[in-house]
Amino acid sequence: MTDEPALLAAVRQHPDDDTPRLVYADWLEENGAAERAAFIRLQCEAARLPAGTKERRKAERAAEALFKAHKVEWFGPLWKKFHSSKPAVSHCRIERGFITSLKNDVREFVAHADAIARFAPCLRRVVVEHVNDAVAKLLALPFVRTAAELDLNTLHPASLAVLKDHADWGPFDALRLTFEFEDVSDTLAGLDAAPLVRAARRFDLHYGYFPHGDEAPEVGDAAAQEPSLREMRRLKLPNLRGFGFYGMSADSAREVAAWPGFKQLDWLDFETCGIDDAAAVSLLTAKTLPRLTRLNLNENDLSTPTAEALAACKPLAGLTELALDWNSLQDAAAKKLAASTVLPAELPVDVSFNRLTEKGIAALRKRFGSGVVSREQLT
Repeated sequence: MTDEPALLAAVRQHPDDDTPRLVYADWLEENGAAERAAFIRLQCEAARLPAGTKERRKAERAAEALFKAHKVEWFGPLWKKFHSSKPAVSHCRIERGFITSLKNDVREFVAHADAIARFAPCLRRVVVEHVNDAVAKLLALPFVRTAAELDLNTLHPASLAVLKDHADWGPFDALRLTFEFEDVSDTLAGLDAAPLVRAARRFDLHYGYFPHGDEAPEVGDAAAQEPSLREMRRLKLPNLRGFGFYGMSADSAREVAAWPGFKQLDWLDFETCGIDDAAAVSLLTAKTLPRLTRLNLNENDLSTPTAEALAACKPLAGLTELALDWNSLQDAAAKKLAASTVLPAELPVDVSFNRLTEKGIAALRKRFGSGVVSREQLT
């Protein structure tokens, strides 16, 4: 196997294996691209070495010097257009010699489709913001159809018809869709029939109700959410592993625990759902609560009763991420969490913008380690 397309195909097919990357580096050197070959080898070497070691820092510095000298030649306009100091806005991630992940507005992906095909032939993850009515154009792009992970944000109910029309998707690793509803009649009916959804080995779904206009119901209105929640219960999504709902009412949070597919989830996101302690405790003590790895409860109105329920919740023993920022936690809540014999010892916990003192934060850091985040507390 000596042709470049075949070598790059091997890199795509074996993303965790350095061997195809190093074979490609040898080919580059043999064909007059010694510095590009050296960059790939150095990044592979750095990734294998323990973090913080002298040897790793040396390899990283050498790779960085090559990158600065050749980034335009190797990665064209992608680094300039997609890289950002704010990952929430955009990013261009380079790992072991290749661009592996891009994030930006849909307009940038469409405008730079040719450059992406040329300079990111081993792209694995595509995160697209503000898809809106450009979903058909986006899904037709070759690099989207070959990506292992797709994350499409700001989809509307009308996007559902487009998703159903795009057939012939081969199996891929992960799909995350974020829908925004405006009308009380908006639902996800038929989502489980979309070929794109069915082809994903893992499916994460975010949706929320974002009404507009003076006459629109408030976010969290259970009656307004009823059509979408009722339809959600009917969907057959055996690959659904993550679920998030923005603007869910307290009653709706309890309802979710009764869904047939609830037990198969490993991630829940109830950011800004308007749930109170009673709803959160009901959810955390539900017999159907799955063994979660990620739980997001930020921007609600949660305090000590929720902290006590979290501390005693056995399905959270394997948790790797807990978001509790922008709630009403005080030191009593921190004490309950710190006394937990269930939650992992090293657990990233975000408790920013609560009502904790330094004493409460110290107790959490003693129990959960350096992963405790507290950017600021409310007075």
